[in-house]
Amino acid sequence: MSNLITLVNKYHEPKSVNIGSGPRPWFGWHCFDQVVTQGVHYCEFSEKCSLNLESETMELVYSSHCFEHLEDNTISNLLSEAHRILKKNKTLLIKLPDYDWFMQNYKNKNQTFMNGMGIDKVVWSWEGKVPDDILNRLSFMICGYWNYSYGDPYKKEVNRVPEAYCGPAKFDQTELKELFESSSIRKIVKTLRAKASEDNQLKAFNHQNAWSLKEFSQVLNEHNFEVLNTDRDSIIKQFENLVPDIRTHDYYSMYLTAQKI
Repeated sequence: MSNLITLVNKYHEPKSVNIGSGPRPWFGWHCFDQVVTQGVHYCEFSEKCSLNLESETMELVYSSHCFEHLEDNTISNLLSEAHRILKKNKTLLIKLPDYDWFMQNYKNKNQTFMNGMGIDKVVWSWEGKVPDDILNRLSFMICGYWNYSYGDPYKKEVNRVPEAYCGPAKFDQTELKELFESSSIRKIVKTLRAKASEDNQLKAFNHQNAWSLKEFSQVLNEHNFEVLNTDRDSIIKQFENLVPDIRTHDYYSMYLTAQKI
């Protein structure tokens, strides 16, 4: 199927771009990711990377659950690249974890909102290191990392050894609770990332960035995008026939559309 998509796209001249597509090419799309696979443009996301497309030629740039894995300078560069390749007045569509939703559920003392987030697959590595509770699960969703002993989850090479760890920053629980109860989402993620970076066994981050809706809207404004819509249901309805995974993780995702200005 990837070979067929590659062939069709070669002659179709796609006008839509997916940043952080994973290993799945789409018909009618330029897909970019840090994976080597047929039909996906390899791009090592960094503060200097380039989306190898002509300026002002694309009509839609989309990214789903990618930016939270990247650091600020890389995100800034990718937004600049998105702005460069989009035609004037065309659309940027971003989907991220809805951190406002996560924080509100935590403050409402909801004990089930972290269910189904995939964290059960890694909590075995928390034993003797951090408690398995709602606060640490939320902390891991905002900023998580794995160490050298754990291996590489993206390559499905995981070592179930006592030293392995894939989890949240190892924080004093009283301090962690105070952080989550008194700080903005931006301050929380920056504090967690700094704490995780103190671990000299840190190999790589999973999530390492987070924003409220207001905070990410400001990021887009700073990169010369005008935010047009942040209503999840209307955005899904508008793009459901164009974006194949527009509904994936919808109930805990933040959606924003913005126009190049």
